[in-house]
Amino acid sequence: MSSTGRVTQACARCRRQKLKCDALRPCILCVRAGVECEPRNSSSRATSDRASPARRRRSTHQKNRATTLDRSGSSGSAPNIPSLQRCGTISNGQTSSAPGQHQSPRVEVSEDQSPNESQQFGANTSVIGFAKNVFRHNDLLSPSITSTIPGDPGVFRQPSSRWALQNMIMPPPAVMHLLLDAYFDRVHWFIFLFHQPSFVIRADTLLTSTTWTRQDMPAIMAVLMTSAMALKCVMNDTAWEGHSVLGSYALDAKSLLSNLIAEIRLHLLDLLDDSQIETVQVCTLLGTYYIYHGSPSLAWSILGMAVRNAYALALHCDDTEEQQQIATQVRHRSWNHVTIADTFSAMIYGRPAGLDAAFAQLQPLCEMDDTVVAISDAHQDDTTNFRSGLSKLPFHVLKYRLYTITRRALDAFRLLRLKDPLSPEDQQALIGAVSHIESLLVSWQKEVPPHLSGDDWQNVEPSGPFPSKLQCLTHVEEDKARTFFLQAMVLQLTYDSTLILIHRPLLEHKMALGSISASSQNFVQRSLEVAVDAALRISRVPMLQFNHHLSLSFAFMHFFTAGVILCIPPARQPFSTLAQEAKAGIMRIILACRDVGSSSQIARHIDQLLTALLRVTVLREMDNALQNQTTGPVLLEQTETGFERDDTSTQAADSLPHQADHGNLYSSHLYSASMPSGLGGSLPTNLTGQGDAQLSFDLGSLHDNAGIEFDTQLDEAFGTFGQMMFNVQPDDRYTPWNWGSRSR
Repeated sequence: MSSTGRVTQACARCRRQKLKCDALRPCILCVRAGVECEPRNSSSRATSDRASPARRRRSTHQKNRATTLDRSGSSGSAPNIPSLQRCGTISNGQTSSAPGQHQSPRVEVSEDQSPNESQQFGANTSVIGFAKNVFRHNDLLSPSITSTIPGDPGVFRQPSSRWALQNMIMPPPAVMHLLLDAYFDRVHWFIFLFHQPSFVIRADTLLTSTTWTRQDMPAIMAVLMTSAMALKCVMNDTAWEGHSVLGSYALDAKSLLSNLIAEIRLHLLDLLDDSQIETVQVCTLLGTYYIYHGSPSLAWSILGMAVRNAYALALHCDDTEEQQQIATQVRHRSWNHVTIADTFSAMIYGRPAGLDAAFAQLQPLCEMDDTVVAISDAHQDDTTNFRSGLSKLPFHVLKYRLYTITRRALDAFRLLRLKDPLSPEDQQALIGAVSHIESLLVSWQKEVPPHLSGDDWQNVEPSGPFPSKLQCLTHVEEDKARTFFLQAMVLQLTYDSTLILIHRPLLEHKMALGSISASSQNFVQRSLEVAVDAALRISRVPMLQFNHHLSLSFAFMHFFTAGVILCIPPARQPFSTLAQEAKAGIMRIILACRDVGSSSQIARHIDQLLTALLRVTVLREMDNALQNQTTGPVLLEQTETGFERDDTSTQAADSLPHQADHGNLYSSHLYSASMPSGLGGSLPTNLTGQGDAQLSFDLGSLHDNAGIEFDTQLDEAFGTFGQMMFNVQPDDRYTPWNWGSRSR
């Protein structure tokens, strides 16, 4: 008996989802899912996602394969895009570039980055899969079982059954098209999930249809979710043209947003049961929405759903079959952002990440028709090449890599299992981990092209004129240049926040009595300097430029951490130049929160917390200054000239990434933006030092027998914000918002 129980060829859906198909047509799995069963040799139909039958009826516009950039036609002054060949093939070799030309990061994939079908999740298989394998290994016919675990109820759906929204009526197409345009203008550049041309065409088909079938539901949920995200961004933007259109249909923006979210929640379980690519996309966007808009516990759970569904669809695996480029790239974009969302949520909630580190690698991206940046209409007569030579991909590739470094830092710190007070061994292990992560950041920043470098955008407006390093933006439309500006600011915020994140453990933990070596003390001193310098850079980011974009709330998350860090220098060095700079930074953050408070709930909370904290900081500064007068005069000139460092400090600094590397991309006086209205010129706004090395702190009093004792007010500020925004528990040892509480 030679039968192995395998079918000669699985259907298209089972092959894509790596399911065990049977010999019947339609196969039982497709019948159960309520979708059309297609043979694998059917090349006339195409999908833009994994197992979405509704999208198989696309027009010929969606069947066109996306084009790769003609590198020979790029402008010599434009930065190189990631090294790309045909879609699905990423070169691991170096990209050639003209002398002096900046080389953008390449998208590299190691051989073991995407496991094949038999290695998707290591050695484990489902219990049903185990049974089938036992039958096959014994030359027996595999049992006809379609589930992955026992107990499947076997619910059958009719693929052509009619389906409709339950609690709302779909808004008119004119309204929905405006919302989709707003999504791709204000959200898509930050969260890279969809292929814009095919998504818009599919949405237009659904919006103009008089009836829908059950198989249309996932795509409709994706349209509703993107519309809700866009509506949240533009709701308070009086310049948005859609407000008049909403009024013409007697629609209220706030009520419409509530209805859209309620409808999505109503169908969420059915969407999870379908387990299609839209499930991952909707869960990712819905979780992001709730992170920033008032339901953090729900956000944590929904983002976990996105992770589980991404695994179920094997988005972390390579596609071994011939598949349309759009479908492959949408899968890769969705997977990559799932890794970002999982890392970001682990960082802000202080909880373990949901993705297994063995399967959390990034998927390769390639150039497509929606990633090419065209030149402006005003310059099209000057050249026959309508491409600017710029790409939308480098920002996302750099962001993915930066979050990979953040994930490594979180994993490293958790594995150390640090306890107060730190033993000499723990001190060295922590310093080693921080140094390693810092070296990765130095390597990362060297790959940032000029048009995504915050340093090169210093004192430059998105409307131009542009300096020599940004000449590649000369022929680009202003809205595209503004997007590059916002992306540069996002990379700066993420980079500086990662710096603060990796140095915070050294500031948080106590040192064991008598175990503080000179090198450890110098490293802790440097950690505080780096954290304060990063916080000052964050405080200078022009928040008004983010207004009415999804990234506004993301930026404010980092503003709060920076504000708390800046409360330290005034208490440690009363009335010094650095203390004045720190208070000016806090003021910039508070006033920025007030300028956009109507658009962001997070901004309003930060305003309340930092305003109270600044009052306490000023009082503490005065008390400490008066107490110092009893033992000796306050030397205001100390911080202007910097404290002298001994030979040990110099030796310790030699073993670390040099601070000049950090200043390469984000110098201490990075972005001298105009101050928010109301601040005036009462406080200094620019650093007088020459980078991190000039920001010196007298930490002798901080390394006494009691260890590092942070102010109770700082602990309470972090704890209050964490409980308010993310429902974290007080005194949770893994919670970054409550750091320092163990020192009390």
